[in-house]
Parts: sequence; structure tokens; C-alpha cells
Amino acid sequence: MNTRCTIHAHRKVCDQKGPQRGASLIELMVGLTIGLMVVLAATGSLLVTREGSTTVSDSYRLATAGNNAMRLIASSIRQAGAAELVQTNQGDPVSFAPMTQRGATATGDQLVFGTEGGAGTDTLIVSYEHRNANVTRDCLGNDPGAVPERIDNNFRVNNVELQCRGQRGLAGNNIADFQALVGDNNNPNTDIAVEDFQVWYWVQNPVDATQTQRVTAAAIAANAWSTVQTVEVCLQLRGIGANYPAVGTYRNCRDANVANDGRMHQVFRGMYKLRNRM
Repeated sequence: MNTRCTIHAHRKVCDQKGPQRGASLIELMVGLTIGLMVVLAATGSLLVTREGSTTVSDSYRLATAGNNAMRLIASSIRQAGAAELVQTNQGDPVSFAPMTQRGATATGDQLVFGTEGGAGTDTLIVSYEHRNANVTRDCLGNDPGAVPERIDNNFRVNNVELQCRGQRGLAGNNIADFQALVGDNNNPNTDIAVEDFQVWYWVQNPVDATQTQRVTAAAIAANAWSTVQTVEVCLQLRGIGANYPAVGTYRNCRDANVANDGRMHQVFRGMYKLRNRM
């Protein structure tokens, strides 16, 4: 042992130093192992948090897009057949202005119309009367103008986009061209995509008039669209993320069980009664 003494104010102070030694190899390995375990735990926690955040974000975007689209479609269907109230001669009650028929073969004002296609290619047209400026608008929020006339909201799927276009008047002049409500054809793999759009119509059962039955557009005769009482819509969307576990199944718009493919899918359904059907 080394001893070094110094004298301070007539006092002798000795400083004793023992032999210096560092950490052994075993201690160093234990410390590195513990540190590595902490880093791995933190990394795993970060990855789980990121995956959870991605899942929540994907689910939220799907829910927001689907609910907004279905809300717009529902609003249009519930307006179907709405007509301007007009006052007749003094002392007489008010009456509804007639809505111009869509087709020459119609037996009455057609509030809705559609076509049956393949996967995701159904179309739906909903009609109601435009009152005047800043009162009613089409599915894209456009104001057709001050002259009362019929508005036709056209819903369709083009590639991965759910689109809508507003038409007005007898000539069917476009208020604006088709615009996407959900999806992006220019970025189909980096944005929400529409996988299917199906529409069914509930009409009076020909055998039992007290019952209704669900049919496709192809089953409705050209002059029978005025018999539609309720419209049922199904919208199927696909999320952005592509690294989810490809296990289990989901039920699509055609009521079939489909195997998961590593992406998130959500199906939105709604039934909307034609309130203005006479």
C-alpha cells in the first residue's frame, strides 16, 4: 500500500491509496447484456406503439371516409322526390310542384333509378327538385341556380373512386363533372380505395301486397321504378396499410366470407326509406 503524508498547520495528514482495479470481463458482459435487453425492450415497445398507431389511423380514416360517403348518399335518398310548395288560387291550399319525369316510359315521377353492374359497378341516381338559389344543392355542394328544376345526383364507382355528379333539368345538363367522394385513382395504393358499391331496392311483393322484397336494378322494369319504397346501399372500402396479419375472413358487400389479404377492409351498409314516395 502506498502512503503519502503531508503536514498542514502542524498536523500530519496521510493519504492512503490502495491498488486500482477496473471492471472484470464478466461484469462488463453482464452490464452490456442488461443494456442490450433494455434497448431491445424499448425498441419492441416502440414497434408495437407504431403498429398500434398505424392500425388506429387506418381504421379512423376508413371509418371517416365511409361514414361521410354514406351520410351524403343517405341525405340524397331522403330528399328523393322533394318538391317545391306552390300556392294555388287565393283561399285554396298549397300544392306540390310536379317533378318532371326522368324517362318517357315512366308511369310516375321516378325518385330513384339505377343500373346493375359487376363487382363495384352499380350506379344510383337520386332525384329531387331544386327550390331556388342557396336552398338546395347537388351531391357536390353546387348550386344549380335560381330557376326551380330537377336535380339528379349520379353515384358510381370508377376504378377505386366512389364518384358523384349533379345533373339538372330536362336536358340533363351537368352542373359539374364526376368528382371523387372517396378514393384516388392517381394513388390507388397510397390512399383509401373503394372495392365494391352495391345497391338493392325494396319493392312491393307481387304475390303479397303487404310484404316487400329486395331486388336488384336489373329486376325492376323500366316503368316500375315508382314502386321502389326503400333503397339499400353497401359500400366496401380498403385501407392503406398492407402489412396486417393475413388471417381470418371478413364479410363483403355480397355477403360472402373473404380471406384477409394483409389489408384492412370495412363494409358500410344502410337502408333508407323514400320519404316523399306517394
